[in-house]
Amino acid sequence: MISAQGIARLIELPFSLLVVIFKYFLGTTHFRKYERRLHICIKLTIYRKGLMMPITDTRCLDIMTNNTLFNLAKRVHYNDVKTLPHYGQRYGTSGIWVAKPTQRSKSDPMIIYSHGGGYFMQTQLEQMKTLIALYNSIDASKNVSLLFLDYDLVCRGHKFPRQLRQLDSIYQKLVDEGNTNLILFGDSAGAHLSISYTEYLKEEKPYLINPTKLVLISPWVDLMANLDDYKPGKSYYEGQNRDLINFKQFRREHEILFIDDEKKHLHPYFAWSNKQTVDWNTNKFFANEKSEVFLLYGEDESFRDHIHKWSQDVFGVKEIIWSNDSNNKLLPEFEVTSSKKGRAKLTCFVEPWGLHDALFFMEYDIIKRYKKDVDPERYFAFTRLVKYLNESL
Repeated sequence: MISAQGIARLIELPFSLLVVIFKYFLGTTHFRKYERRLHICIKLTIYRKGLMMPITDTRCLDIMTNNTLFNLAKRVHYNDVKTLPHYGQRYGTSGIWVAKPTQRSKSDPMIIYSHGGGYFMQTQLEQMKTLIALYNSIDASKNVSLLFLDYDLVCRGHKFPRQLRQLDSIYQKLVDEGNTNLILFGDSAGAHLSISYTEYLKEEKPYLINPTKLVLISPWVDLMANLDDYKPGKSYYEGQNRDLINFKQFRREHEILFIDDEKKHLHPYFAWSNKQTVDWNTNKFFANEKSEVFLLYGEDESFRDHIHKWSQDVFGVKEIIWSNDSNNKLLPEFEVTSSKKGRAKLTCFVEPWGLHDALFFMEYDIIKRYKKDVDPERYFAFTRLVKYLNESL
């Protein structure tokens, strides 16, 4: 049964859509990069309302399993899927192949993708579209495999660290089969899960090989917002009306605690981001100069300051001055590379005026265009990730 708060959010949605359509024609929407793209403004409004639903209510929005989603994506984009070897086949108890070359060596790249959604929302068709286009854009000579982690959702009663255990089960199985080039790829909560797993390996399985790369899109690196985050110039404040992520949503401590199975306190592999004593020097992945991290997030996303602070703590990234004032012109893209001694190599992009998880939720129509010349500004995240993968794999 949906709660009164959830019903209120659903009732608000039509009015919010009317407001954003009205503002679109007046040229006064808050979405700086997408102010002239009505369909994106509408989708952003829907996403924002969906993410503000109480976690227990989101099960009502969970209308498809990932198996069904894979089948739907195949029907909608058959020409893009038909060439993907082993597409939709199950692997272990929690894996689904997006693609696995028939002929491959154990050292060929094996990417494990963990989807975003706060651990409580199911994968969206937009995410599948981007994954399919991304795989098809990687040079075939790289012989890449892409495995989708079909983890259980919090809204269905499966609390953290169940998702971590499911990732571990898949990872361990791949290692046992002799694979040596494992790459963890995630967006938002999926990126949080990928980082968490490196901490898990450090504490629980130091004998196991670490991933060679992390690909992190808008990672959720600080579980809760605090009052200091909601001040002019801070990303939660500036992103309150611009981004998918809402300050009030991440001030609800009971909602964050609901995700975790520890009841009164947060599981250490869930809450590493809130600890001030994390020693990244003892994390074998981040303390390895051969490891690589691709990090991408948006200037206008609410998580921006937390992500930047994390990159400073881990990689020593320098301070960035943001264009928070909506009257400011678009600043040049921010690109940061770091090859600090005794630390993983970082390749980081910050999309000017970009929003949370834009790769999957604003650039999904790349599925129609990836075979042609792609506009690197409109598809900022997609073009930079494809370039990185083709150069680094």
